[in-house]
Amino acid sequence: MLASKSTVTNEWQFFRDGGKAGELIRSIDWELNPLGKPSQWPSALRTTVGMLLHSQHPMFLWWGQELIQFYNDAYAVSLGPDKQPAAMGQRGAECWQEIWPIIWPQIDDVMSRGISSWNEDHLVPIWRNNRIEDVYWTYGYSPVFDDAYAIGGTLVVCTETTAKVLNERRSSVLYALSEELHAAVNVSDIFETLNRVLSRFDVDCSYIWLTRYTSDDNDRKEWAIHLDATAQQQLTTYLAPYFKSSSNPGVCTETVVELPELHSTQLGATAFIVPIQPSTLGMQGLMVFGLNSRLKFDEAYRKYLLQIVARAEQELLRIDAESSAKNILESISDSFVSVNREWRFTYMNKQARTTLELQSREILGKVIWDEYPGLRTSEFETIFINAMNGKAGTATAYYPDHDRWYEIHAYPVDKGISIYFRNVTERLYAERALRESEAALRHADRNKDEFIAVLAHELRNPLAALSAASNLLSRASQRPDIAQKAHQALHHQVQHMARLLDDLLDVSRITHGRLELRKESLMHTQEHDAAVEATKHLIESKHHRLTIELPSEPILLNADQVRLTQILSNLLTNAANYTHEGGVINVHVEVQNGQAIIRIKDNGIGIAAESLPTIFERFSHPSSHTHRSVSGLGIGLSIVHGLARLHGGSVEARSAGLEQGSEFILRLPVAENQQPNTIMAAPYAQSDAVSHRILVADDNRDMANSWAGLLRLSGHEVQVAYDGKMALTIANGFRPHIAFLDIGMPYLNGYEVAQRVRETEWGKSVVLIAVTGWGQQNDKQTALRAGFDKHFTKPISTEIIEQLLTMVRSD
Repeated sequence: MLASKSTVTNEWQFFRDGGKAGELIRSIDWELNPLGKPSQWPSALRTTVGMLLHSQHPMFLWWGQELIQFYNDAYAVSLGPDKQPAAMGQRGAECWQEIWPIIWPQIDDVMSRGISSWNEDHLVPIWRNNRIEDVYWTYGYSPVFDDAYAIGGTLVVCTETTAKVLNERRSSVLYALSEELHAAVNVSDIFETLNRVLSRFDVDCSYIWLTRYTSDDNDRKEWAIHLDATAQQQLTTYLAPYFKSSSNPGVCTETVVELPELHSTQLGATAFIVPIQPSTLGMQGLMVFGLNSRLKFDEAYRKYLLQIVARAEQELLRIDAESSAKNILESISDSFVSVNREWRFTYMNKQARTTLELQSREILGKVIWDEYPGLRTSEFETIFINAMNGKAGTATAYYPDHDRWYEIHAYPVDKGISIYFRNVTERLYAERALRESEAALRHADRNKDEFIAVLAHELRNPLAALSAASNLLSRASQRPDIAQKAHQALHHQVQHMARLLDDLLDVSRITHGRLELRKESLMHTQEHDAAVEATKHLIESKHHRLTIELPSEPILLNADQVRLTQILSNLLTNAANYTHEGGVINVHVEVQNGQAIIRIKDNGIGIAAESLPTIFERFSHPSSHTHRSVSGLGIGLSIVHGLARLHGGSVEARSAGLEQGSEFILRLPVAENQQPNTIMAAPYAQSDAVSHRILVADDNRDMANSWAGLLRLSGHEVQVAYDGKMALTIANGFRPHIAFLDIGMPYLNGYEVAQRVRETEWGKSVVLIAVTGWGQQNDKQTALRAGFDKHFTKPISTEIIEQLLTMVRSD
């Protein structure tokens, strides 16, 4: 109770020594204010107001839902006389009506969400000195908490930076003019530069108008920024008394005049007129600036505009003096530039601007070596330096920075050097392109010849083996053991040729993005076992020792089982081929960071460091040329790389060098929240032989007859057709249980035969097998639409045929 009485008794103690702002607070009848008497204010408000009044930095406070205002003497200067003393204790929305849409979002951020903000040199126009003024501020909004630790108000710490912003902005304009005006080659260029530069900061002038005229007023030209034709005509009429002539001395110093409001501006019509001194051609003129009514026309504003005039005036005098000489240089067909003794560009004619694709303002005044560093250490550098020392010279050379050839002539002159040049790239570049094209064609021919030679070699080997096995069979009728070996050789070589063809098709599909995956959820061991089985013969034939390390827990993958088996088979085949006989191949599988990591490591011939970057490119071999005897087209690893990427994984090759072995690391994403596919292809159960009626149709008579012979040996009744029409005729009378139909037959193709068979009553149950050399995905889909049950790419192994026959029951 004692503390409360003390507070009431000394309710003004926080506002004492608060300067004029403190006196103003004490003079207000707060009982009429939403805040009530100071004795009833929250202690947080009294403390904050007391701190604010005793600060020498401009500070401002909004308090409560009504946003009642408080400020100190340092801030009062920025308010001006228009808002005082009413601003003290006033609601914020009433005091700052002209800027409330600008500042309210940040106030709301503080009051509603406690979000502070900071703004540097921010434009917040306010009503001051009986007008809207462009005022710049650096200020921050932050929350002030009440006695209940809720947000009670917004504290503003601010500094008016109008003078600093205007000074920096105007300095930037003057610097830009200094940099760019010297590139002007005529009066229009000067005004275009003024327009371009001043338009970046057009808040200083609502319009700019330049007129040049002779004393008798017979020749006058005008240029304007932000003035339409009507306004220009009005301005010409208003300013007629200021044009100097023999009967009118005109204006001799700058002056500020009030003009009627112009159509092209909303900022009033106060103009600042500055005369331009006569030129060497007898021209004189005026520059007129429409003043910004939101800016005070003080001494800084005046000096800024006078500096613009002085800079333009300087360039006008220069252009008048140079115009005669430039007219000649502008008319020549050669490109021409002049460079002074400081190696700065001083002039560039029209042809040079066209050749270099530049505007004069982009290059004049700049150092030649800075703009064209490629000239250093070139033939051109020697020519230019010699010319600067008094010796003319010429050169034709290639300039890499432009990818051009230039012919250049350099001559010494009093102030530096004159350079004539022309672009001679078209002829020289065409000759170079022709040479490069011829070289590229030769390189392509070499690659083509090499690939054809490798392909011929790879096909010739199995053909030779097939020929030998065929001859062996013809002589081994009484030697079953020899016949068995011949059969095995035939089987392996046919499989080898089929793999070669499949690899060529796969690399084409991957390259053109036409290979589609058939993903399913499966355990890693499914494709792993298949890959080992597929390469078992090769590994055993070379007496390699294969070790496999698998994790204790099964790994689930969302993958295409056939393609994943192909990846692992290719990697195991690669390891077996490039490892000396009796070598070691290790397969290690683990899971890390959501990826299955499969490492296939061997102690073979290794990979040279220079071959590692291209190991997965098409037609690349992983060893040096001394090991090219190893079979393969050089596309197996390319297929591995493409299939791994299609699965969302990657493959990496590592080797310490030749004879240091190799390691291939396959990374595949592990399937999440999936169950493995339990429907796995199991071996076909052995059963009693079942005899079928089978139709074999193929225009390749040797193939058709061979198949028929094999099937008859297995106890089946077989009919053979050599074209589509013959196949349909036989089928209608024979009514087979199974029909193997080639697609590319004469008269009727396989699709047409299948469709017509399916149209018959008996043909609805027959098993139709498409057998073709075309194995693309769309070929399979076309076969299924035509009525086929299965689609196989030639050659079909006897194992697959036996499996099919086992699954089909006779009628």
